[in-house]
Amino acid sequence: MTEGESIRVEGFRASLTVRGVECSAGGQPFSALLSEAPPASGEFQIGEAQNVKVSVEYLRGEGPSVNVGEFVTVNGVQARAVEVRDNPARVSVEVICQMP
Repeated sequence: MTEGESIRVEGFRASLTVRGVECSAGGQPFSALLSEAPPASGEFQIGEAQNVKVSVEYLRGEGPSVNVGEFVTVNGVQARAVEVRDNPARVSVEVICQMP
């Protein structure tokens, strides 16, 4: 791990202690940062939103491998993974989930 990656990991862990939420996938618990996922390019909603998409981001190697279609439990609510953003250049994995 490079010095820059080490600093980013420490910053991510500091954020987890302040605003981390408990999640689980495949029976494996993990801590993650939760935020509202921005709409995809060209995606828009007319009227009331039926479902909310959230971003669940966790440190690489400290959470399970999640595939599209699998369920992630976020604060006791099951959400379906609709996109996985796993860029090896980042220290974290981001899973976009559709909340009921």
